[in-house]
Amino acid sequence: MHEKYDLVHVRLLVAAMLPDEWEPAVRNLVQLLKPGGFLQWEECDFVSAEHLKGNPSSRIDTAKHIADMFRAALWERFEHGWNELPEHMRAVGLASVTSDVMASDRVPETRKRMTASIMGLVFTWARVMTERGAPGSMSGDHLDHLEKEVHEEIKSGGYFKYNIHVACGRKALE
Repeated sequence: MHEKYDLVHVRLLVAAMLPDEWEPAVRNLVQLLKPGGFLQWEECDFVSAEHLKGNPSSRIDTAKHIADMFRAALWERFEHGWNELPEHMRAVGLASVTSDVMASDRVPETRKRMTASIMGLVFTWARVMTERGAPGSMSGDHLDHLEKEVHEEIKSGGYFKYNIHVACGRKALE
């Protein structure tokens, strides 16, 4: 698998990685690239994410509550790595490293779908915690009730906003 690909695109591994795992992961991914190939990595900043009201009558309390639980449980993973990707790319020898940041709510027409997708992830995590008997986990019935409330909040115009960070670097031609 070494030097096989012109482009490797990686995304949304933040919940799976601890702070000291990012640079080794970048180093391993670079091995997949052909000389001159590109590594592009996309991650979301869930630390700074917020729930917003799309209009004055929007509701966000339930979605904010469950998302805050998710963020607190995974804080160590969410806090680092994604924001250091350009530095890690340079450290392993990638050149022409660029980075960009965009907001998830930049296209109003996608806010509901993006929020529903992220909240689906949050509820999947909550159900896994329940299955594992994790401290503070909620019953399946309670999660079902909260999920219905969150979908009503999304319909009311409440949405989840986060920044999307993209870093890209090129392997030397050698």
